[in-house]
Amino acid sequence: MHLSISGNPLEDGIEHLADAIRESKVPSGIIMEVVEFKEESNYLHLIRALTETRAISLLSLAGTAPTPSLETIYQPCSCETIKTLEEFFARNQSIRYLDMSGFSGKLEDGQLARGFARSLAGLSKNTTLTHLRIRNQNLDDDVGTLGRALSENNTLRVLDCQDNQLNLSSVKFLVSSVKSNHILVDFPFSTGERASIWNNILQGLQLQKSFRPNGHVAKGMAVGRLQTMQETMLREVLDRELDKLKAYLRRNRAIFENTLGILLDIDTPASTLEDMETTWRSFTVERRLGEAGEYINSDSDEITPTLTECPLRPTVRSSCLGFEMPVFVPYNISHADDGADSPTDTLDPASEISTPPEMEAPTGPEELVFDTIVHELRASGFDSPAMKGRRSMSA
Repeated sequence: MHLSISGNPLEDGIEHLADAIRESKVPSGIIMEVVEFKEESNYLHLIRALTETRAISLLSLAGTAPTPSLETIYQPCSCETIKTLEEFFARNQSIRYLDMSGFSGKLEDGQLARGFARSLAGLSKNTTLTHLRIRNQNLDDDVGTLGRALSENNTLRVLDCQDNQLNLSSVKFLVSSVKSNHILVDFPFSTGERASIWNNILQGLQLQKSFRPNGHVAKGMAVGRLQTMQETMLREVLDRELDKLKAYLRRNRAIFENTLGILLDIDTPASTLEDMETTWRSFTVERRLGEAGEYINSDSDEITPTLTECPLRPTVRSSCLGFEMPVFVPYNISHADDGADSPTDTLDPASEISTPPEMEAPTGPEELVFDTIVHELRASGFDSPAMKGRRSMSA
C-alpha cells in the first residue's frame, strides 16, 4: 500500500508521524510532496526517522523542504542539515525508490538550500537504493560530490539529476564517474535537458568574452568567425561526452543482461516514482521461437517443441527513464494558476507481473557485484514450487 499525504501541514504533530516511521508501522510507500516545514528542526526530525525505518521502500519528498525565512533565503544549507541528510543516504536500509527533487513556482518554492548536494556523499555507503530522482536542487555547485559517490556506489541502477543547471564541466565529471560504475543502467538526459546544458555553455562563453582583453583576438579574424569556431568545438565536446555516457550505459546493460539472462527494455519510460517501482518489478517473459523472431507469451498454452531450441530469457520492462523523455512538469512550474500537481497523479496502469525462470548465480569476478540482485530475485519467488511446475510442463 502507498500512502499519499502530500501538501498537508505535517509539521503539526510531526513527532507522532516520525515515531510511526521510526518503528516501521507505516506502508511500504509514502508520498510526502510539497510539504512546508517552517522549522528546520522539524524537518530534520522527519529525516532522522526515515533514516531508521525498515518498512518504506518507496519515498517521495519532492518539493518538501524547510521554508527559508527572509533572513536565511540566501544562506547555504546548514551543517546540521547536510550531516543529517548524509546519514540518511548512507544508513537507510529499506528505501529503494527515492525522489528528492525540488519544486519551483511563482508562488512558492520547495527546494533545499544551496550546498545540500554535499550530503550526497552518503550515497557511497548506501547498499539499498536503486532508483534516485533528484531534479531541480542546484546540484551544479557540488556536482563533484555526486560524481565521487557515484563512482563508489554499487547498487544504484537509475539516476535522474536533470534540471540542475549542469554545464560542460559538470557533464564531463559525471561521465567520468559513470566510467568506473558498472551497475548504473540509465542516466537520462532528455532533449530539453541537453538544450538547457547547451544554453548554460553558451552563457559561460559569453561571460568569458566580457572579461577577455581585445588583444586576445587574433589579427585578421572576425569576431563572429571566432565565436562560431568556439561554439562548434564546444558542441563537439558535449556530444562526445554524451556519446561516452551512452557507451558506458550500454556496457552496464550488457553486463546486467548477460549475468542474469534478462533483456532490459530501456525504451519504456517511467514518468512517476511509482512507475519506477512498478515497471522495474514487472517481468514479461517472452519465449523465442527460432530465428523468425516470433514470440509466444509466457501465459500462452501454445507450447511447441521449438521452445527447447532457444534459451528462455525474460524481458524486464525497465523503469529506466528514456534519454528523450521530456522534463516532468511539476518540478518547474511556469504558471502559478496551474498548481503543483503531484508526480504520482499521472501514474500509468501497472502492467501484469509475471515471474522469470530460474537463473544461475554469477560466477565470474566481474559478475559478483550482481550477486545481491540474484539473491533478491530468488527471494521474490521465482524459485517457488509453482514456478518449478511451470518449467516442468514447458520442458
